[in-house]
Formats: sequence, structure tokens, C-alpha cells
Amino acid sequence: MDKTNAFVKAAGKVMTYAKVIQELNRIAQMSGTDYAGFSVDLKSVDGNKTYGFEFGNAQQEMQLAQLLDMLGIKFSHYKADVKSQKGQLHIDKEYHKLASELFYAWNSFITIEPRITGNAEFDAKWGREVSHTR
Repeated sequence: MDKTNAFVKAAGKVMTYAKVIQELNRIAQMSGTDYAGFSVDLKSVDGNKTYGFEFGNAQQEMQLAQLLDMLGIKFSHYKADVKSQKGQLHIDKEYHKLASELFYAWNSFITIEPRITGNAEFDAKWGREVSHTR
């Protein structure tokens, strides 16, 4: 077995914080005039407070759902009106802490890009593993 190929294949299965931010940046840039954002104050179907994303169109819904799926975060789709493209992705309670660390205060008008600052502790944050598949 070629160790280099095995390493490259394994690295492709790791989702880092920087990759999450890059994906959120891509979603923000593709949003146009529609709004999407992360909130810790959504109401679930049963009336309880939950975390998740609000979105304005089906493209945002699909992109955010794919990101959550890549991270292994369980979620459910919610639309108050089936004719509208607007809706919410509700994140399962067990993933609230991780979701708030990754997405807190993000919205489609915010683009954040990782920078190399020279501060090893700060720069390491961008490379930390947030999800992996086996």
C-alpha cells in the first residue's frame, strides 16, 4: 500500500474549521439578495427553542444541508409554507454546542476568510478538525 496515497485519501475525509469557513463563504457569495443565517433562537415544531439556519431559497437550503451532512450534524427541514422557498434547518439538540462554535453569528452577508497571522495559537484554530468520516 502506498502510504502517500493513503494519507491523501484520509485527508480528504477530514473537514477542518477552515474548510467550514470556506464553504460558508461560498454560500454567502452565491446568495445574491437572498438572506441565510445561523440562529440560536429558532422555534421547533413542538415550540421549543432550537438552533439552526434560516434560508431564503432552495439553493441555500441545499448548500447548508450538504454542509451539515458533511459534518455529520443531524438536522431536520422546516417550512411554514410549502409554496415558499423560505424555511429553516433545525439542528438536533446533541449538536447545538458544536453548531454554535462553528456557525455563531454567521449570515449570508458575512464573508470570513482564514488568514495566517503569525500567532501559532490563532492560526491553529483554522486547521482544527471538526468532523471526519471513517
